[in-house]
Amino acid sequence: MKKVVGGALLLLGVLACGFFGKKALTRWQPEIKNVKVSTVAESLARVCTPSAEKNVEIVVIASDCEGYCTRQIESFLSQQYGDFHVTYMEHGSTDETYARALHAASKCTEGKKLDIVRLEKGKNIVEGLYHHIHGLDPETLVMVLDGFTFLSHEKVLEHINHAYANPDVWMTCSREINHPNYDGLKGENFSDTLREANRAHAKKVPTLFGAVSFYAKLGMEIKLSDFIKEGHFKPAFTPVLLTLPMYEMASGHLHFMEEVMTVHADKGKSREQKEKIELHSTVRFLAKKEPYTALSHLSMPMVAKTACDVAIFSQDKPLHLYSALESIKSYLPMSGKISVIYMASDKEFERGYLQVEKAFKKVDFLRISDFEGGDFSALFSSVVTPRRGESPYTMLITDTHFLTSPIDIQACQKLLSQTHADTFLLSIDQQRLSKSTLPGILSITDQCMAWQVDSKGYPFPFTIGLFEKKRLSTLVSSTGLSSWTVLKKQLEKNLKKGSVLLSFKENKTVAIDPVLSHKQLKKWAKCLFEGYKIDLKVLDADLEEIKQGDYPLVKRDRK
Repeated sequence: MKKVVGGALLLLGVLACGFFGKKALTRWQPEIKNVKVSTVAESLARVCTPSAEKNVEIVVIASDCEGYCTRQIESFLSQQYGDFHVTYMEHGSTDETYARALHAASKCTEGKKLDIVRLEKGKNIVEGLYHHIHGLDPETLVMVLDGFTFLSHEKVLEHINHAYANPDVWMTCSREINHPNYDGLKGENFSDTLREANRAHAKKVPTLFGAVSFYAKLGMEIKLSDFIKEGHFKPAFTPVLLTLPMYEMASGHLHFMEEVMTVHADKGKSREQKEKIELHSTVRFLAKKEPYTALSHLSMPMVAKTACDVAIFSQDKPLHLYSALESIKSYLPMSGKISVIYMASDKEFERGYLQVEKAFKKVDFLRISDFEGGDFSALFSSVVTPRRGESPYTMLITDTHFLTSPIDIQACQKLLSQTHADTFLLSIDQQRLSKSTLPGILSITDQCMAWQVDSKGYPFPFTIGLFEKKRLSTLVSSTGLSSWTVLKKQLEKNLKKGSVLLSFKENKTVAIDPVLSHKQLKKWAKCLFEGYKIDLKVLDADLEEIKQGDYPLVKRDRK
């Protein structure tokens, strides 16, 4: 019996020596002091069984890290986890980082697990990361690491997957230690108060360490304006650019994992100092921004399948309105509910609007009047109030702007949702744009661009725009809107410094907006009665005549 017990003890001793004698850090965890666990932390730590492996995307921001790229990539490829992918973004290296990363990748035999991407000279790493995150499936779990961080053991991704089996977890962080001495333990749990704080409530929010991961759809909630400064993407990436906004939005859903999941290699004093300066600059940049409010739920990014509602404003121009509606019918196939808010100063103009209403039977015509509920503000509110089942967006347009090219309104809505921009301008004065003092224009897609409002505010008069109904509805409730002119001024006033606007690179509209006398307005109303309409096909060719108040007319078909 003693021999059996002695043999068992000897066997345990050998196994222990083999386990703790490994030079590489695989499952080693330092002694952790007892931390008072909060109510929220207990809820997030609730053990749930994952139904399947979630897809994990590891993004590496690598530059001049040739001594560690091989070991880092090996730590990824050794993971005992099936559904993951690594995008290794190398940029600006002056050493052999790219060559060594390619060599390490060549050893990968498990299909398309690893992509080595070299950003072209002049390409911005923040821009590359922004577009990469938005190109992922919203349910993907994302980890963004620098080129000096490797995973501590082969079950890191498995443990993270277990954490996200709890539906209350939207984001994780963990402990981290330094290499080569395996000391300097970083990362600790924090109280509910600090966990739910943001820039407005706390002098300093906690720094997140270790395996910081998040749902791609949480990262997609960060505004484009928080990645750009003076019209350009920020030149240097620091993790807080991502983690601070997500920390605020994921209040009560950030799970701290007690184990050491990452090892961070020494970068050298000069590089560490440079990164501290960049961090300080980013923190100051974000401090000037509006804090994010905590999200009540983590929803999927909008997939624009709904049509876009349209609100048209008209005053004593039934002939113009007819052509504006005709252009919408031709070039906006995904238009939803179309509403015309109009003012007729006498019976002759009113008769003209009745003719237009007969021609476009599916359009709602709302006349501004002195009766209760007939004022501009009440009518506009009825059009832009968000309702379930309707499009969350409305296009605002006047009777002197006509569409001249097809507009993919679903793509416009998707870009607005993705960038969280203030509006999508469907018509801008290109000449004034080229002469303005805008700090920079960003190319978002092949057809669309984004630009940032500077301290001087909106540089030219508002024309046609696609707006979120929620924003327009808030504007109505907070200010008195007596007319379209007042509404325009309020929209322009609300565009603060740093606001981001979207637009097409090529104009898809034409505007005819000369100052017309009452006599001229009567003349054009009479032309409508006589069966004419503005010939949209030759508008571009006759712009000079249009400026003089003379329009190309053509007989219209009776409807």
